[in-house]
Amino acid sequence: MNKLNSITIITPYFPNIVNKHSGIFVYDQAIELAKKINEVHVWVTRPIFKISRKHPFIRLNSKEETLINPSLANVIVSKIYYFPFPKDSWLYHISIGISIYLKKKYFHKILLVHTIFPLGAASYFAGLKFNLITHGSDLRYFIENRFQKKVIIKTLKKSKNVIAVSEGLAKDVIILDPNINVQVIHNGLNFPKKKLFLRENAENRVFKFIFVGALIKQKGVYELLSAFKNLQIEHNVELHIIGEGIEKNNLQNLVNPLIDQNVYFYGSKENGFVSSLMSQTDCLVLPSYKEGFGRVIIEMFKEGNPVISTYSGGPEYIINPKNGLLVEPKNAAKLLEAMEYMILNYNKFNGIQIFEDAKEKYNNEKLMNTLILLLNE
Repeated sequence: MNKLNSITIITPYFPNIVNKHSGIFVYDQAIELAKKINEVHVWVTRPIFKISRKHPFIRLNSKEETLINPSLANVIVSKIYYFPFPKDSWLYHISIGISIYLKKKYFHKILLVHTIFPLGAASYFAGLKFNLITHGSDLRYFIENRFQKKVIIKTLKKSKNVIAVSEGLAKDVIILDPNINVQVIHNGLNFPKKKLFLRENAENRVFKFIFVGALIKQKGVYELLSAFKNLQIEHNVELHIIGEGIEKNNLQNLVNPLIDQNVYFYGSKENGFVSSLMSQTDCLVLPSYKEGFGRVIIEMFKEGNPVISTYSGGPEYIINPKNGLLVEPKNAAKLLEAMEYMILNYNKFNGIQIFEDAKEKYNNEKLMNTLILLLNE
């Protein structure tokens, strides 16, 4: 068995100045791997310009192009620019594949690719040997396209190792082809050895909910706001929203400044701010329609706090009666019931147990050791 000394990571996700929390799992992965091997080279794919069928040739936001560098001597962050096509075009992954092919002489022998489609498919087109990590939308969104589904299956078969970040995603891969050997390696976090949690009686104070994620319809943000507006009629509550997205202005317009004074929009924030605010709130709500894993759930567990989420493909394998509640997606009434239950029964959720259980299962160092062993095979 050859020892892993260096690795190339290709990813579409990475924190930038505008969205500091996006792709933080790749950022953390690179840092953790850098503690164990000589060099980690991260290549972030970026379009030359943004494109859609409705709005072609949109200039890139220069701040979005400014990636947050880990500032470690053995971590290099570079970009691969490609000519964009609409996501449902058969040329979409081929264009990226050409750009990847032109950079392949700079890649290390061990190649770890984030997303089956488009980057896994692009790496397959470029004729590379690669290991693959699927996160959810890269599989569940693109298999709706008949052509792209065929490419996805071929890509999975070509990959040296297929890694899913949740048990639900692993099942989705096996449904496509039972012969594909898929490993589950969760997205992890770095945990302190111990943490103290002080709980106040939730009925005698302001109960604070938090949402962290993209402000898009698929994250269930409208159901969340609807549930909260009804919840605040009878309860002393706040809703803290971290994230950017195309629905941000619409959501803000739904907030009545005279009635809904306890709804706070922060925009995108760096990881330190997110963790700090999580520690000051009581419960994370993540009402996604589809969720591959939900790393933010683990971030809330790290603070010893419970989570309300949905049966959406990933959270149901993370959340149990000891650390949170699950509801059906797209159902504001059920979400309201869960949020009210959380207020009235908050002290049933033991912060120390939530923290310790998450630390045991989602410790980043342990997970990266598992990844390195797999890549060394």
